[in-house]
Amino acid sequence: FRYYRGGKRGEIHIVKPTADNQWQPISKIAPSNANAYSPQWLNDTLYYISDEDGIANLYHHGQNKARQLTHFKRYGVRDFAVDKDGLVLLQDGFIHTLSLDGKQLSKLTVGVPSSDRLRKTRRINAAQNTSELSLSNDGSQYIAVARGDVFLADGKSGRSENLTQSAASAESN
Repeated sequence: FRYYRGGKRGEIHIVKPTADNQWQPISKIAPSNANAYSPQWLNDTLYYISDEDGIANLYHHGQNKARQLTHFKRYGVRDFAVDKDGLVLLQDGFIHTLSLDGKQLSKLTVGVPSSDRLRKTRRINAAQNTSELSLSNDGSQYIAVARGDVFLADGKSGRSENLTQSAASAESN
């Protein structure tokens, strides 16, 4: 929708119901040459996304006037949510918080903890998880499939080599 100005561009109108179950327009929120979408009310203020300056930014409309809250230049606001404590918005793949007056914008740092148990190098007896086994013709070597990997083992020395070292092996076993 970026820079789209055709007949299907989004518009936001404030209306009120009439006695005969119709809607009476009160005001149009964004200029006619802009896309406006995702309206959300909080008390008497309407928050919405508009691309009036060419990039989707967050606006609020209160006391019969609109004001731009964010001023992103390259990547616009994709979505947002509002509540009594402020706004949360998604922009350029990041999550931001914004005060209701638009003066404090902060990018959140999101960390996903991992289980150190799964990241540590460990030795596992693959023989307990063998699903297939095949001997060479002379019986000196064999191939075993264990935990999703293929191993070649020497019957005399006992040494084995992981032939596949696949990242998709059954690590949870």
